[in-house]
Amino acid sequence: MKRVTWVVVLLGLLGPGCGKKFVTVQLTPSKVATTINQKEGHEDVVCGTPCVNNVLVGCTVENSMLESQPSSALVGYSAAYNPGTPPCDCWGWVSCSFRSYMLFDMSALPAPDVMSAHVRWAYKTEKHSGGTASADGFCAADLYVAEAPWGPYKIPGSSLGVTNLQKPIDVSNQVRQWAKGQSPNHGFFLVGPSESLPSKSKDECMTQISLIRLEVMVAVPK
Repeated sequence: MKRVTWVVVLLGLLGPGCGKKFVTVQLTPSKVATTINQKEGHEDVVCGTPCVNNVLVGCTVENSMLESQPSSALVGYSAAYNPGTPPCDCWGWVSCSFRSYMLFDMSALPAPDVMSAHVRWAYKTEKHSGGTASADGFCAADLYVAEAPWGPYKIPGSSLGVTNLQKPIDVSNQVRQWAKGQSPNHGFFLVGPSESLPSKSKDECMTQISLIRLEVMVAVPK
């Protein structure tokens, strides 16, 4: 079943005798996903004694953010570090990065003549760095056009060069190509501000996006 909702609003005529009119269609994603990359490290033996309970399990607290919003996704990074207890420090750390993916079904459009298209979402951010917490900003570096089917964490994509991900994003050119079948539709994905997966860090910058939609203006026959 297609997870698509669309609303048509009459906006105006293209011109006298043109035989077409503008309508706006709002699409919800047919598929949303979060992909996770993770790295961890820990000490095995300290002071001649094997370490226990110092292997951290990562990316679990962040995944629980999605339970209240099943159609939402996460982007950013999160890390945890347990330095152990002196003098025998059985340390352990885990570092995770997240990407958000979204796919829209172009067959839900009433016509392929796309005049404009904008993707938008609601979002919630959590940041922790150096003991300071914040809910400001958006924890992503850019929006990309996916160039391959979703699979492993990193798939090829083309950057759209978006500088402000907190406002509606103009994706008209790409949606126009998809609607006309000029390029394969693998959707969009968001990449976090850092995917370096540092060791022994406690920093976090996570954004949850929800209420994702694509607003498309198309020209249809009058």
